[in-house]
Amino acid sequence: MYRPDMPDDVVARAVEHDDVTPTFLNQAVAVLDRAFGRWPQVSLRDDVSAVDHLAWKASGPIPGFPAFLAAEVDGQLAGCRTVLVRRVLVRGEPKLFVHFVDAAVDPAFQGRGANRATQELMYGTYQSRFDLSIDDSNNPHMIRGRRRLGGGTEAFGNAVRPMVLPLDASRVARAESGRLPTLIATLRLRAASRLAQLRARGQRGHATACAIREIDSFDQRFDQFCARAVAGFEFVPERTRAFLNWRYADRRSGSFTILVAERETEVLGYVVCIERAETTHLADILVDEDEPSVAGALLDEIVQHAEIAGSAAVSGWLAEDHPYRAAFQARGFVPLGGTSIVYRAVSMPAEELAFLERSDASIHFTYGDTDFI
Repeated sequence: MYRPDMPDDVVARAVEHDDVTPTFLNQAVAVLDRAFGRWPQVSLRDDVSAVDHLAWKASGPIPGFPAFLAAEVDGQLAGCRTVLVRRVLVRGEPKLFVHFVDAAVDPAFQGRGANRATQELMYGTYQSRFDLSIDDSNNPHMIRGRRRLGGGTEAFGNAVRPMVLPLDASRVARAESGRLPTLIATLRLRAASRLAQLRARGQRGHATACAIREIDSFDQRFDQFCARAVAGFEFVPERTRAFLNWRYADRRSGSFTILVAERETEVLGYVVCIERAETTHLADILVDEDEPSVAGALLDEIVQHAEIAGSAAVSGWLAEDHPYRAAFQARGFVPLGGTSIVYRAVSMPAEELAFLERSDASIHFTYGDTDFI
């Protein structure tokens, strides 16, 4: 138990993996529902419940950390947050990063210090065991917590932005136009998409012969493939067979479609998406660095899936300076909006992350590297 400098009736505790019971999961989902109005906001399969999804998060890929941090007031669960810890390769060296997700306080206990208690427990007790954190800079709880704990954050110099392919430009424009009339926004979006295609016309390169098929899980070939495919990036959350199966192939995680590009038995790349009526989201894409045209072949397949699903757009995160960018542009993807991801050195020296301030830093960070999807 942990009592930070706050009212005596607030108690923060770490909920270890062995202590995650059905009772706790049901209580946590109730808090999340009341705090957010609806939880989760990702697309789940019809036979997967919110409790199933939270149990999946609690089974995260890195041992040695609690599954949840809980704040209790008078013996009742007042707030909680899920602790996701992953490895990230920083110039080839594995580091641990923490991503706080689902930070919620029951409205009945707002203002009692429950959120602060769980945040200070994490930093006060576990800080020395992870190297950096990655947060959502728009989350007010995270902002207040970083200020209180004296933690500054940085955005990537090579900004990670959504790349959007408008399949129905008018529907996308209605959602994104802001103050612009929908007709003008639609025309601008179509023109930007066409211009991106024209600019990338000469960058397609030689097309790699490959076969693309849908798979249910990642087999033993993917450890070797991922190690080879991420080698050219200076900053990339680690991809392994075990992680990919946990993140995308576990049916409790979401309703994902996984496609693999192969040449005979050799893996050349994969892409993961989730198809929705408004937008088909690219959760992850990775290809052999010696076969960049495979990215285009995988994108073409995803576009077909999106059209069948009736999506208005296909959207995926990509750094502005990225080896796959030409493949995205050649198909009419355009940058639209921004992301709110920031990083912070925790136990590692901040100077070891200074290169991330450069606009040409080689970064691979996708939508699926968060829990937003």
